Amino acid sequence: MKKLVTNSVQHIGNSPGTLSYSGVRHSQKVQLSYWENSPGKSLDLTLLDNSEIPKTKDINQWINVQGLNDIDVLKSLGDQFGIHPLFLEDILNPGQRPKVETIGDCLLVSLRALSFDETKQIRSFPVTFVLTGTALFSFSELEIDDWLNPILKRLKNPSGALQQKSIHYILYALIDVLVDQYFSVLEGLGDQIQSIDENIFKNSDSSQLDALYQLKKQLLYFNKQASPVPEFIRKMPNELPEKQWKAVKIYFDDLLDHSMQVQDITKTYLESMNNLFDLYFSLVNLKMNRTIQALTVITVVFLPLTLLAGIYGMNFTTMPGLYDDFAFWWMIIGMLCLSILILWFLKRKQWF
Repeated sequence: MKKLVTNSVQHIGNSPGTLSYSGVRHSQKVQLSYWENSPGKSLDLTLLDNSEIPKTKDINQWINVQGLNDIDVLKSLGDQFGIHPLFLEDILNPGQRPKVETIGDCLLVSLRALSFDETKQIRSFPVTFVLTGTALFSFSELEIDDWLNPILKRLKNPSGALQQKSIHYILYALIDVLVDQYFSVLEGLGDQIQSIDENIFKNSDSSQLDALYQLKKQLLYFNKQASPVPEFIRKMPNELPEKQWKAVKIYFDDLLDHSMQVQDITKTYLESMNNLFDLYFSLVNLKMNRTIQALTVITVVFLPLTLLAGIYGMNFTTMPGLYDDFAFWWMIIGMLCLSILILWFLKRKQWF
Protein backbone atom coordinates (compact mmCIF):
# COMPACT_ATOMS: atom_id res chain seq x y z
CA MET A 1 0.00 0.00 0.00
CA LYS A 2 1.27 3.46 -0.87
CA LYS A 3 2.38 5.58 2.09
CA LEU A 4 -0.07 8.34 2.93
CA VAL A 5 2.49 10.49 4.78
CA THR A 6 6.05 11.08 3.54
CA ASN A 7 8.92 13.38 4.49
CA SER A 8 6.99 14.72 7.47
CA VAL A 9 9.74 14.36 10.08
CA GLN A 10 11.72 17.33 8.75
CA HIS A 11 8.73 19.64 9.36
CA ILE A 12 8.22 18.72 13.02
CA GLY A 13 8.69 21.74 15.26
CA ASN A 14 8.91 24.28 12.42
CA SER A 15 7.03 27.53 12.89
CA PRO A 16 4.10 28.27 10.51
CA GLY A 17 5.32 29.70 7.22
CA THR A 18 8.72 27.98 7.35
CA LEU A 19 9.66 27.12 3.77
CA SER A 20 10.93 23.59 3.26
CA TYR A 21 10.36 21.47 0.15
CA SER A 22 9.12 17.97 1.01
CA GLY A 23 8.88 16.56 -2.52
CA VAL A 24 11.40 14.83 -4.79
CA ARG A 25 14.40 17.07 -5.41
CA HIS A 26 15.69 17.69 -8.94
CA SER A 27 18.94 19.07 -10.27
CA GLN A 28 17.06 21.07 -12.93
CA LYS A 29 16.42 24.74 -12.39
CA VAL A 30 12.97 26.15 -11.80
CA GLN A 31 11.35 27.17 -15.10
CA LEU A 32 9.24 30.32 -15.24
CA SER A 33 6.95 31.26 -18.13
CA TYR A 34 5.15 34.59 -18.36
CA TRP A 35 2.08 35.84 -20.22
CA GLU A 36 0.08 39.04 -20.10
CA ASN A 37 -2.86 40.23 -22.19
CA SER A 38 -1.20 43.26 -23.68
CA PRO A 39 0.03 43.77 -27.28
CA GLY A 40 3.58 42.81 -28.10
CA LYS A 41 4.06 40.21 -25.39
CA SER A 42 5.26 36.74 -26.29
CA LEU A 43 3.10 33.85 -25.14
CA ASP A 44 5.94 31.49 -24.28
CA LEU A 45 8.43 34.00 -22.90
CA THR A 46 10.73 31.98 -20.65
CA LEU A 47 12.36 34.04 -17.92
CA LEU A 48 15.79 33.15 -16.63
CA ASP A 49 15.42 35.41 -13.62
CA ASN A 50 12.23 36.06 -11.71
CA SER A 51 13.32 39.67 -11.25
CA GLU A 52 12.40 40.21 -14.91
CA ILE A 53 8.69 39.69 -14.16
CA PRO A 54 6.95 43.07 -14.17
CA LYS A 55 4.34 43.82 -11.55
CA THR A 56 1.28 45.59 -12.94
CA LYS A 57 -2.14 46.47 -11.56
CA ASP A 58 -4.25 46.84 -14.70
CA ILE A 59 -2.97 44.01 -16.92
CA ASN A 60 -3.81 40.33 -16.49
CA GLN A 61 -0.64 38.33 -15.85
CA TRP A 62 -0.14 34.60 -15.72
CA ILE A 63 3.15 33.27 -14.38
CA ASN A 64 3.65 29.51 -14.68
CA VAL A 65 6.29 28.09 -12.33
CA GLN A 66 7.50 24.55 -13.04
CA GLY A 67 9.71 22.98 -10.41
CA LEU A 68 9.41 23.58 -6.69
CA ASN A 69 12.86 22.61 -5.45
CA ASP A 70 14.36 26.14 -5.46
CA ILE A 71 12.99 27.80 -2.33
CA ASP A 72 14.82 31.08 -3.01
CA VAL A 73 12.96 31.61 -6.30
CA LEU A 74 9.59 31.00 -4.67
CA LYS A 75 10.44 33.23 -1.71
CA SER A 76 11.49 36.01 -4.09
CA LEU A 77 8.20 35.70 -6.01
CA GLY A 78 6.32 35.76 -2.73
CA ASP A 79 8.07 38.94 -1.61
CA GLN A 80 7.56 40.63 -4.99
CA PHE A 81 3.86 39.82 -5.38
CA GLY A 82 2.79 39.61 -1.75
CA ILE A 83 2.15 35.85 -1.58
CA HIS A 84 1.61 34.89 2.06
CA PRO A 85 4.32 32.62 3.59
CA LEU A 86 1.64 30.10 4.62
CA PHE A 87 0.66 29.79 0.96
CA LEU A 88 4.29 29.29 -0.03
CA GLU A 89 4.52 26.58 2.63
CA ASP A 90 1.46 24.85 1.14
CA ILE A 91 2.96 25.09 -2.36
CA LEU A 92 6.12 23.35 -1.17
CA ASN A 93 4.12 20.51 0.37
CA PRO A 94 3.20 18.08 -2.46
CA GLY A 95 0.95 16.08 -0.14
CA GLN A 96 -1.39 19.01 0.37
CA ARG A 97 -5.09 18.15 0.23
CA PRO A 98 -7.09 19.89 -2.54
CA LYS A 99 -8.51 23.10 -1.09
CA VAL A 100 -9.31 26.78 -1.59
CA GLU A 101 -8.24 29.42 0.90
CA THR A 102 -7.93 33.19 1.16
CA ILE A 103 -5.50 35.25 3.23
CA GLY A 104 -5.91 38.98 2.73
CA ASP A 105 -6.06 39.71 -1.01
CA CYS A 106 -4.37 36.41 -1.86
CA LEU A 107 -6.39 33.38 -3.07
CA LEU A 108 -4.93 29.87 -3.12
CA VAL A 109 -6.45 26.93 -5.01
CA SER A 110 -4.72 23.57 -4.67
CA LEU A 111 -5.63 20.36 -6.50
CA ARG A 112 -4.05 17.38 -8.25
CA ALA A 113 -3.17 16.69 -11.87
CA LEU A 114 -4.01 13.05 -12.65
CA SER A 115 -2.94 10.96 -15.62
CA PHE A 116 -1.70 7.47 -16.54
CA ASP A 117 1.97 6.56 -16.76
CA GLU A 118 3.41 4.10 -19.27
CA THR A 119 2.43 1.14 -17.04
CA LYS A 120 -1.23 2.27 -16.86
CA GLN A 121 -0.83 3.31 -13.24
CA ILE A 122 -2.30 6.61 -12.06
CA ARG A 123 0.27 9.29 -11.40
CA SER A 124 -0.61 12.37 -9.38
CA PHE A 125 1.14 15.73 -9.12
CA PRO A 126 0.14 18.79 -7.11
CA VAL A 127 -0.89 21.92 -8.99
CA THR A 128 -1.39 25.09 -6.98
CA PHE A 129 -2.83 28.38 -8.19
CA VAL A 130 -2.29 31.65 -6.37
CA LEU A 131 -4.24 34.74 -7.39
CA THR A 132 -3.06 38.10 -6.11
CA GLY A 133 -4.55 41.18 -7.73
CA THR A 134 -4.38 40.70 -11.50
CA ALA A 135 -1.47 38.25 -11.27
CA LEU A 136 -2.19 34.53 -11.43
CA PHE A 137 0.51 32.00 -10.53
CA SER A 138 0.43 28.29 -11.32
CA PHE A 139 2.93 26.08 -9.50
CA SER A 140 3.60 22.48 -10.53
CA GLU A 141 6.31 19.84 -10.58
CA LEU A 142 8.82 19.61 -13.41
CA GLU A 143 7.43 16.25 -14.58
CA ILE A 144 4.18 17.67 -15.91
CA ASP A 145 4.05 20.02 -18.85
CA ASP A 146 1.32 18.58 -21.09
CA TRP A 147 -1.61 19.76 -18.96
CA LEU A 148 -0.96 23.35 -20.09
CA ASN A 149 -1.13 22.63 -23.82
CA PRO A 150 -4.91 23.22 -24.24
CA ILE A 151 -4.63 26.61 -22.50
CA LEU A 152 -1.58 27.63 -24.52
CA LYS A 153 -3.43 26.87 -27.76
CA ARG A 154 -6.39 28.99 -26.67
CA LEU A 155 -4.16 31.88 -25.63
CA LYS A 156 -2.70 32.01 -29.14
CA ASN A 157 -6.11 33.11 -30.40
CA PRO A 158 -6.12 36.92 -29.94
CA SER A 159 -9.91 37.08 -30.13
CA GLY A 160 -10.51 34.16 -27.76
CA ALA A 161 -12.23 34.35 -24.39
CA LEU A 162 -8.96 33.96 -22.49
CA GLN A 163 -7.66 37.15 -24.09
CA GLN A 164 -10.83 39.11 -23.43
CA LYS A 165 -12.01 38.04 -19.97
CA SER A 166 -10.75 38.60 -16.43
CA ILE A 167 -7.90 36.81 -14.69
CA HIS A 168 -10.52 34.84 -12.73
CA TYR A 169 -11.74 33.32 -15.99
CA ILE A 170 -8.18 32.15 -16.73
CA LEU A 171 -8.12 30.55 -13.27
CA TYR A 172 -11.38 28.78 -14.13
CA ALA A 173 -9.98 27.63 -17.49
CA LEU A 174 -6.85 26.15 -15.87
CA ILE A 175 -8.88 24.26 -13.25
CA ASP A 176 -11.28 23.10 -15.98
CA VAL A 177 -8.38 21.53 -17.91
CA LEU A 178 -7.37 19.50 -14.86
CA VAL A 179 -10.96 18.37 -14.22
CA ASP A 180 -11.28 17.36 -17.89
CA GLN A 181 -8.21 15.17 -17.42
CA TYR A 182 -10.09 13.37 -14.65
CA PHE A 183 -12.61 12.21 -17.25
CA SER A 184 -9.75 10.86 -19.37
CA VAL A 185 -8.42 8.88 -16.39
CA LEU A 186 -11.92 7.61 -15.58
CA GLU A 187 -12.33 6.45 -19.17
CA GLY A 188 -9.15 4.39 -18.84
CA LEU A 189 -10.30 2.92 -15.53
CA GLY A 190 -13.67 2.13 -17.08
CA ASP A 191 -11.97 0.23 -19.92
CA GLN A 192 -10.04 -1.84 -17.37
CA ILE A 193 -13.22 -2.63 -15.43
CA GLN A 194 -14.99 -3.68 -18.64
CA SER A 195 -12.06 -5.90 -19.61
CA ILE A 196 -12.15 -7.70 -16.25
CA ASP A 197 -15.94 -7.98 -16.43
CA GLU A 198 -15.70 -9.68 -19.83
CA ASN A 199 -12.91 -12.08 -18.81
CA ILE A 200 -14.00 -13.05 -15.32
CA PHE A 201 -16.41 -15.75 -16.59
CA LYS A 202 -13.71 -17.20 -18.85
CA ASN A 203 -11.02 -17.21 -16.20
CA SER A 204 -11.65 -16.92 -12.47
CA ASP A 205 -8.18 -17.86 -11.23
CA SER A 206 -6.03 -15.87 -8.79
CA SER A 207 -4.72 -13.55 -11.54
CA GLN A 208 -8.20 -12.05 -11.84
CA LEU A 209 -8.31 -11.42 -8.10
CA ASP A 210 -4.96 -9.64 -8.27
CA ALA A 211 -6.16 -7.51 -11.19
CA LEU A 212 -9.33 -6.62 -9.27
CA TYR A 213 -7.34 -5.67 -6.19
CA GLN A 214 -4.89 -3.47 -8.10
CA LEU A 215 -7.69 -1.74 -10.00
CA LYS A 216 -9.68 -1.06 -6.83
CA LYS A 217 -6.57 0.47 -5.26
CA GLN A 218 -6.28 2.81 -8.23
CA LEU A 219 -9.95 3.75 -8.01
CA LEU A 220 -9.69 4.51 -4.29
CA TYR A 221 -6.57 6.60 -4.92
CA PHE A 222 -8.32 8.49 -7.72
CA ASN A 223 -11.33 9.09 -5.49
CA LYS A 224 -9.09 10.41 -2.71
CA GLN A 225 -7.53 12.97 -5.06
CA ALA A 226 -10.65 14.02 -6.99
CA SER A 227 -13.45 13.91 -4.42
CA PRO A 228 -12.53 17.20 -2.62
CA VAL A 229 -12.86 19.25 -5.84
CA PRO A 230 -16.65 19.87 -5.64
CA GLU A 231 -16.23 20.90 -2.03
CA PHE A 232 -13.73 23.67 -2.75
CA ILE A 233 -15.65 24.88 -5.83
CA ARG A 234 -18.68 25.38 -3.57
CA LYS A 235 -16.49 27.50 -1.31
CA MET A 236 -15.37 29.80 -4.14
CA PRO A 237 -18.20 32.37 -3.65
CA ASN A 238 -16.97 32.91 -0.09
CA GLU A 239 -13.38 33.43 -1.24
CA LEU A 240 -13.92 35.94 -4.08
CA PRO A 241 -15.35 39.47 -3.96
CA GLU A 242 -19.01 39.52 -5.01
CA LYS A 243 -18.43 41.51 -8.20
CA GLN A 244 -15.63 39.24 -9.39
CA TRP A 245 -17.62 36.12 -8.50
CA LYS A 246 -20.68 37.21 -10.49
CA ALA A 247 -18.52 37.56 -13.63
CA VAL A 248 -17.38 33.92 -13.46
CA LYS A 249 -20.22 32.26 -11.53
CA ILE A 250 -21.78 30.50 -14.53
CA TYR A 251 -18.40 29.03 -15.47
CA PHE A 252 -17.66 27.72 -11.99
CA ASP A 253 -21.21 26.35 -11.81
CA ASP A 254 -20.44 24.39 -14.97
CA LEU A 255 -17.14 23.28 -13.43
CA LEU A 256 -18.99 22.14 -10.31
CA ASP A 257 -21.32 20.10 -12.50
CA HIS A 258 -18.34 18.42 -14.19
CA SER A 259 -16.67 17.67 -10.87
CA MET A 260 -19.91 16.16 -9.57
CA GLN A 261 -20.07 13.96 -12.67
CA VAL A 262 -16.54 12.78 -11.88
CA GLN A 263 -17.65 11.98 -8.34
CA ASP A 264 -20.76 10.11 -9.50
CA ILE A 265 -18.85 8.06 -12.08
CA THR A 266 -16.21 7.20 -9.48
CA LYS A 267 -18.88 5.98 -7.05
CA THR A 268 -20.46 3.90 -9.83
CA TYR A 269 -17.09 2.35 -10.68
CA LEU A 270 -16.43 1.55 -7.01
CA GLU A 271 -19.82 -0.17 -6.78
CA SER A 272 -19.00 -2.09 -9.97
CA MET A 273 -15.70 -3.18 -8.43
CA ASN A 274 -17.49 -4.44 -5.31
CA ASN A 275 -19.94 -6.33 -7.53
CA LEU A 276 -17.03 -7.85 -9.47
CA PHE A 277 -15.42 -8.98 -6.22
CA ASP A 278 -18.70 -10.61 -5.18
CA LEU A 279 -19.03 -12.22 -8.61
CA TYR A 280 -15.45 -13.51 -8.48
CA PHE A 281 -15.92 -15.18 -5.10
CA SER A 282 -19.29 -16.57 -6.22
CA LEU A 283 -17.63 -18.13 -9.28
CA VAL A 284 -14.83 -19.57 -7.13
CA ASN A 285 -17.39 -21.03 -4.73
CA LEU A 286 -19.40 -22.41 -7.66
CA LYS A 287 -16.29 -24.08 -9.05
CA MET A 288 -15.52 -25.57 -5.65
CA ASN A 289 -19.11 -26.77 -5.22
CA ARG A 290 -18.99 -28.47 -8.61
CA THR A 291 -15.77 -30.22 -7.61
CA ILE A 292 -17.30 -31.39 -4.34
CA GLN A 293 -20.43 -32.48 -6.21
CA ALA A 294 -18.37 -34.59 -8.62
CA LEU A 295 -16.47 -36.20 -5.75
CA THR A 296 -19.76 -36.89 -3.95
CA VAL A 297 -21.24 -38.62 -7.02
CA ILE A 298 -18.13 -40.76 -7.39
CA THR A 299 -18.28 -41.67 -3.70
CA VAL A 300 -21.99 -42.58 -3.84
CA VAL A 301 -21.40 -44.79 -6.90
CA PHE A 302 -18.37 -46.64 -5.55
CA LEU A 303 -19.51 -47.04 -1.95
CA PRO A 304 -21.95 -49.96 -2.61
CA LEU A 305 -19.47 -51.50 -5.04
CA THR A 306 -16.82 -51.39 -2.34
CA LEU A 307 -19.30 -52.99 0.07
CA LEU A 308 -19.97 -55.89 -2.34
CA ALA A 309 -16.27 -56.34 -3.02
CA GLY A 310 -15.62 -56.35 0.72
CA ILE A 311 -18.30 -58.97 1.38
CA TYR A 312 -17.00 -61.37 -1.26
CA GLY A 313 -13.48 -60.69 -0.16
CA MET A 314 -14.14 -62.18 3.29
CA ASN A 315 -12.20 -65.32 4.09
CA PHE A 316 -15.07 -67.88 4.33
CA THR A 317 -15.01 -71.34 2.79
CA THR A 318 -18.74 -71.45 2.12
CA MET A 319 -20.36 -68.53 0.26
CA PRO A 320 -23.14 -68.49 -2.41
CA GLY A 321 -21.64 -68.74 -5.88
CA LEU A 322 -18.12 -68.96 -4.54
CA TYR A 323 -17.26 -72.00 -6.68
CA ASP A 324 -19.38 -71.04 -9.70
CA ASP A 325 -17.33 -70.80 -12.89
CA PHE A 326 -19.11 -67.56 -13.87
CA ALA A 327 -19.31 -66.01 -10.39
CA PHE A 328 -16.74 -63.29 -11.19
CA TRP A 329 -18.59 -62.20 -14.31
CA TRP A 330 -21.95 -62.26 -12.53
CA MET A 331 -20.41 -59.97 -9.89
CA ILE A 332 -19.07 -57.56 -12.52
CA ILE A 333 -22.44 -57.43 -14.30
CA GLY A 334 -24.22 -56.86 -11.00
CA MET A 335 -21.86 -54.03 -10.04
CA LEU A 336 -22.30 -52.43 -13.45
CA CYS A 337 -26.11 -52.59 -13.23
CA LEU A 338 -26.00 -51.20 -9.69
CA SER A 339 -23.79 -48.31 -10.84
CA ILE A 340 -26.19 -47.49 -13.68
CA LEU A 341 -29.14 -47.60 -11.29
CA ILE A 342 -27.42 -45.26 -8.81
CA LEU A 343 -26.44 -42.80 -11.58
CA TRP A 344 -30.02 -42.83 -12.91
CA PHE A 345 -31.35 -42.11 -9.43
CA LEU A 346 -28.88 -39.24 -8.85
CA LYS A 347 -29.66 -37.77 -12.25
CA ARG A 348 -33.38 -37.92 -11.52
CA LYS A 349 -32.76 -36.04 -8.26
CA GLN A 350 -30.70 -33.49 -10.28
CA TRP A 351 -27.53 -34.01 -8.28
CA PHE A 352 -25.53 -33.47 -11.44
